[in-house]
Amino acid sequence: MIRRWVGVALCAVAAGAGRRGGCLRQEVWPGIQGVPPPVQPVAPPPPIAPDSLTLAHPRGPHPRILLNAERLAALRGLRAAGAPAWRRLDERCLANSRQTIDSGYEAWDWTNATLDLALCHAVAPRPDYATAAVRYFRAILDDRYRVGDGAGGDDVVHHDDGYSIRTRGCFGAIAYDWVHDLPGMTPELRAHAVDRFSVWTKWFSESGYSRDQPIANYYVGWFGAVAFGGIAVDGDDPRAADLLRQAQRMYGSELAPAYKRKLGGGDFPEGWQYGDMVGAILAMFTDTESQAADGRPLLDDFSWLHEAVAYRAHALWPDGKHTFDTGDWSEKPAVAPAHTLLALATVLRPSDAAQGHARSLARLAEDPDEEWLWLAALADDPSRPTSDPRRGPTSYLAEGTGTLIARTDWSSQAVWVALTSAPSLSDHQHLDAGHVEIVRGGDALVVDAGGYGSYSSLSHNVIAIDDKKDNDNYAPNQGTWSDAARIARFEDSGAFVYALADYASAFNPAGYPDDHPQRSVLEAEREIVFSRTPVAGSANSARVVVHDRVTVAKPSYAVTFLLHGGSAPVARGSTVRFVAGKTAAFATTLLPASAVPAIVREPTELGDGPYYANAPPEGTSSVRVEVRSPPGDVQRRFLHAVVVAGADDRPAVPGRLEGEGIDGVAIDDEAYVFGRGGMQTRAQPMAYSAPVAAVRHIVASLAPGTRYVVRVERDGASCRVTLEPSQGGPARAASPAGVLRVEVGPGCTLR
Repeated sequence: MIRRWVGVALCAVAAGAGRRGGCLRQEVWPGIQGVPPPVQPVAPPPPIAPDSLTLAHPRGPHPRILLNAERLAALRGLRAAGAPAWRRLDERCLANSRQTIDSGYEAWDWTNATLDLALCHAVAPRPDYATAAVRYFRAILDDRYRVGDGAGGDDVVHHDDGYSIRTRGCFGAIAYDWVHDLPGMTPELRAHAVDRFSVWTKWFSESGYSRDQPIANYYVGWFGAVAFGGIAVDGDDPRAADLLRQAQRMYGSELAPAYKRKLGGGDFPEGWQYGDMVGAILAMFTDTESQAADGRPLLDDFSWLHEAVAYRAHALWPDGKHTFDTGDWSEKPAVAPAHTLLALATVLRPSDAAQGHARSLARLAEDPDEEWLWLAALADDPSRPTSDPRRGPTSYLAEGTGTLIARTDWSSQAVWVALTSAPSLSDHQHLDAGHVEIVRGGDALVVDAGGYGSYSSLSHNVIAIDDKKDNDNYAPNQGTWSDAARIARFEDSGAFVYALADYASAFNPAGYPDDHPQRSVLEAEREIVFSRTPVAGSANSARVVVHDRVTVAKPSYAVTFLLHGGSAPVARGSTVRFVAGKTAAFATTLLPASAVPAIVREPTELGDGPYYANAPPEGTSSVRVEVRSPPGDVQRRFLHAVVVAGADDRPAVPGRLEGEGIDGVAIDDEAYVFGRGGMQTRAQPMAYSAPVAAVRHIVASLAPGTRYVVRVERDGASCRVTLEPSQGGPARAASPAGVLRVEVGPGCTLR
């Protein structure tokens, strides 16, 4: 990938979601007891190969995009019933027809006003609504800040490297379709609009930001301008044919394959502040094509949209409001956005379980300051089912972005944990492979401390490695050339979740391996065990154990474990206590054995640009905990135990386990054991001692599926556990993720 520096530019706070404000962009990138049983989704048909997709491109009367007879009839029913969604829309239409509003950021206000008014007129025709809709549509084409200022035109989309290709281009094309037959929409105005769409999309194809990156919000905005432009003007102008051919190529050869190959699981690497617009555009496009298709609907083939609903349900914090905040967010804690969900609630079939789930999640994400009132009204069809997806399995893995999310249960006070290990996929993606977050209810305990544009690894809960810039230009941060970071192993046993993040490639130098074959980081693995077993004496509690193995090229390199808490942490010896609301997290360092956590106040930028930026979100302060590995060895290991409990609780202090070939810790009645030297590829012996009180042992890092003879015997105040590779006879098999659970009974007996 080729990257170029472009300087700092302003962009919308919601990255196309319609909210007003400014943000910075700085680089171009080329089943628990008591819970109802899970709702079984209606599985979409298996996807067909993207190269074989032929887009249908709807023709015939307008409107062709999103609005059909069934949806308009539902809106008329909302109007007759005086539904809140219709009342809000109609009040906005009335206000914007009686006044002349300014453009808002990059014409978002004009775009939404045009769509609002066109929809109001389609449901309950009024001449003033039609007149105002055409007036704002003309402003999209010709003006910049105020209606009639003439400061827009062919060059208006050049601002912010083409940001308004989404407002004036993509949503402007939808507006063209919706106002097509209104009085005042003359043949001359239609031809003028096609002139603009043609110039704007051509310029973006040559100079627009991220035009070669299908997994980018700018690209999807451009794709929407091309695809909706071709669909909307087909039959009015022969240039529609070029737009439709371009849309076919972009979708079939670039966009659909990229989402299928790289984004399995439904996450979006730029963060859902950006992904929200992306999902809405793709949902509306695939729906529009599906309405025209004679064969299998395109909406079913684009599996990412279905998966996004499942991902969004799991990414939601237990409080039902906030969400996992990877990538760039202008405000934190990140509030779950609604537009992708509203679009899917509108376009998915009622028989599709994902439709009801999207509708339920959209209600949770309802924004009192919603600006896409036209979409909120379309989604509010009372005849469509609503089904809360927050039930059933309590973990989810989005393999494409290497994002794992798990929780103790679906209650509002559950403990929620996330781990991410993504390769380099897009702009607005932070340098955070291996990052962990922990929340209880709505109390953010272990957090992403980076504000918007603060990509630095120092803002995240990862391992920082300073190679003195031998190979990594961004050291001590991770780099931007990762091609293989992933969640390599994962299992959810019910009682616990285990995962292995393999992210050595996050430290690859630019141009690796062809232009720069030397690497400073040869191994970077993070194992976590999230135990759902409550801590003694504490409700809604849990334990999270984090084991890190890092191998560097030189023993002099600095290797540091980083952790950020939801409030000012207090360090006492090897334990750091974070408090947020009514919850506390007690993080204890077991390895390195002599390390004492240090507390550093942020920001601590080490250079210019977003990859060094370590600034906390606006209006907040942040400190990070650093655990520094002593130099002198190329392999460095860290072991941390995080106990989540009530703020007034005092859980037992974790104790380090001793043994051969292992690193381990005992917490209360459980022991957690990891391979010291690395992940086993074949069965190898292990031995360790654990307190008698630890009756459940979780032994990880084993060779998947291999068999071990397990023995337990009394050793003073401890139980001695040995694992030997089986030579036949009675033995126990490690799981496909390389985990073996050992139950120890009274007197150190093996159960």
